[in-house]
Amino acid sequence: MKITKQRLKEIIKEEIKNLYEKTVKLSTMKDANFGRDYVQLMGKKGYVKLDKKSVHSLAKIIRQLGGKKGMGWSFTQHEGKLNEGAKVVRLPNGIKVKIDFKGLTFQSSKGKPVFLDRTEMMKFFQATARYLK
Repeated sequence: MKITKQRLKEIIKEEIKNLYEKTVKLSTMKDANFGRDYVQLMGKKGYVKLDKKSVHSLAKIIRQLGGKKGMGWSFTQHEGKLNEGAKVVRLPNGIKVKIDFKGLTFQSSKGKPVFLDRTEMMKFFQATARYLK
């Protein structure tokens, strides 16, 4: 098989994409894979892929729900409290997120839900601030 100039360019572009991927271990069973403009939450049984716009809107929703059902601005700054109650919101990419006292549950249209507890959420928002600007 002869490698053409066009095929060589495609191979280089694919390798450059792989250079930007980072994996953050949220817990023993969950990881967050950060790409250039997305993050993929991988649990033991399922996974959810969030684009940059959805992650930013999730942080905004959490901040707005501060005293009602959410976590508030300070939680995304890594030191907040959760209040009792639950709320289901839909992100721009169509994924439903249940926000409650225990944490966040991501449910995509296909696949099993991914649950992040409070410590995993803290690590997720710290990694998001670092890798998904």
